[in-house]
Amino acid sequence: MSMLKYFFEMNYDNPSDISATIELFKDLDISKDTEFCKQHMGQYPVISLSLKEIKGEDIEDAAQKIGSCLYNNLSKYWKILNKITTLSTDTQREIEKYKTKINNLKDRNIRNSPEKDLQDISDVLYFLTRALYEAFNKNTIVIIDEYDVPLEKSRGKYYQSMVGFIRDLFSITFKTNDFLAKGFLTGCLRVSHESIFTGLNNVPVYDCTKTEYSELFGFTNKDVVQMLKYYSLSDKYDTIKEWYDGYEIGKSEIYNPYSVNTYVKELLVNREAFADCAWKNSSSNDFLLEFVNYLPSNEVDELKNYLMAKRFLKN
Repeated sequence: MSMLKYFFEMNYDNPSDISATIELFKDLDISKDTEFCKQHMGQYPVISLSLKEIKGEDIEDAAQKIGSCLYNNLSKYWKILNKITTLSTDTQREIEKYKTKINNLKDRNIRNSPEKDLQDISDVLYFLTRALYEAFNKNTIVIIDEYDVPLEKSRGKYYQSMVGFIRDLFSITFKTNDFLAKGFLTGCLRVSHESIFTGLNNVPVYDCTKTEYSELFGFTNKDVVQMLKYYSLSDKYDTIKEWYDGYEIGKSEIYNPYSVNTYVKELLVNREAFADCAWKNSSSNDFLLEFVNYLPSNEVDELKNYLMAKRFLKN
């Protein structure tokens, strides 16, 4: 997602100067599409944030995490907008209003209730797209990474309250927003058929079953071979294939990029480094455990037998 941000984001101090972006992408395949780069490279305001840290024991705790997330990610845009002398007085007042509300959440200064205070900031991204359009006369690209984490972490505790906030945030930001150029959402859990998207229709979903863009979900075999050749590590190909191959997206055979990158980085320091599971202890099993609890006891036993069989065959 950061690559999207760096490619599309404009130079706010000098919008006509995209030299830094050109330099960043000059040796990549995207630079060969000169017409696309001419139209889109460095041409947009970009709002990018990750929701992966939004979790709490109760809704008040989660609201504080949301305030901190927005404060950390949006402070940059307040500073950019404060430099624009042509902003209307009403827009300047709204900037201060949102800054105050977000700071209150961050500092656990709950004025009404967590749900009400969250509702009061659910249009903050919409407001930012409008303010950035007023400042630069350009529509904004909005990128939200790991949008499903707040929902997963709220299950069994304050799920409905979180669904309400996320639903309002997405609906106001992405639906009928005249100041939006493009929106990107990424997450592991498919929740598009739940009430979260009732106010947001016709969202294209690209998951593990789709063939379109399937090779872009990770590294292809060609990518891995090329990487190992570049770092003079071709002799490690069999090890990497054994450990990190095996994903199938659409009809494409895919390697996990994080795992491959982690191991290659270790090899550059120590060519005798052992391959390992890069993802262990990186997430919780809460959602899986909730799913298993709904299974009849005989199906739980079948699942255990299946997992044991897979482990035996692997060994």
